[in-house]
Amino acid sequence: MKSKQNNKLNHSEQQVAKDLDFIAAVLNTIDALVLVLDAKGSIVLFNRLCERVTGYSFDEVKGKYVWDFLLTKEEVAPVKEVFSKLKAGMFPNSFTNYWVAKNGRNNLISWTNTAILDNAGEVEYIVPTGIDITEKTKAEEELKKRMEDLEKFYEMSVHRELKMKSLKKEIVKLKSDLSRYS
Repeated sequence: MKSKQNNKLNHSEQQVAKDLDFIAAVLNTIDALVLVLDAKGSIVLFNRLCERVTGYSFDEVKGKYVWDFLLTKEEVAPVKEVFSKLKAGMFPNSFTNYWVAKNGRNNLISWTNTAILDNAGEVEYIVPTGIDITEKTKAEEELKKRMEDLEKFYEMSVHRELKMKSLKKEIVKLKSDLSRYS
């Protein structure tokens, strides 16, 4: 009898291990930043894209709080407020903030956040998933600047065209006036 129970237990353990391997593979190949924070805010999971974007390995960040080293000073309070709202049951939610990489580079991240509840209905984990929008935002700002420059150029061109028409009319009038005297 014990042998059958042990076999069932071994099979269940093997299935759990297989499921965890599957989840780890997905999290480490997905093109999104994925991290898991415990209810206090310390890092429990930090996927490979998080490592690439920040320059920190999971071993370096495990158990640390994102607001202690990944945020600009100005964004610590707003991020803690979002975290508090998540813990209070206000999820999912979205937020955008900078992450400061190990090399000092600021990366603008657009986050979608949710929570995982324990059996008692309390928040056990916070799960932020993010997309690095740094380059997209820079490109949008550059396009906006170019559009503004083109609009200014167009306005100058239109103004210049109107001025040329006005000058042409004045030249025609002066020629007409001159021809009367000849």
